Amino acid sequence: MHIPIAHLNQAPILLSVRSDPVDIIENYRISSDYPSENALLEVSISNLENTDVVYIYWNVPVLIEYNKFDDLPSGVSITPEHLLPEEVVGWLDNTEYVQSENPEIVSKAEELMGSDTDVLIIAESIANFT
Repeated sequence: MHIPIAHLNQAPILLSVRSDPVDIIENYRISSDYPSENALLEVSISNLENTDVVYIYWNVPVLIEYNKFDDLPSGVSITPEHLLPEEVVGWLDNTEYVQSENPEIVSKAEELMGSDTDVLIIAESIANFT
């Protein structure tokens, strides 16, 4: 599981990990042995049978420095995917952690975006939703 790292004006302040069923976690550790700027949470669980289902829940509140973002332009249009730099396009891929093809997520994204094409307005809509 990916966890947030200290970056620019944000810093994680506490990591809590729990499981269902409870008390099945033997230990966990934060690993940076991962080919990314992110850290990885490695969890070891005990007494697991092949048919058992275990849910791992984690929470990392992040402290974020207040910023009015006064230096932002008044509007920014969405860049079509075919015009994005190659190193950016990979971040749009559907993965286990970024479920960009999940129908519920796609539907909510379309609802929040509406007919707007201004990234700043869309970002505000998403921030108000969360």
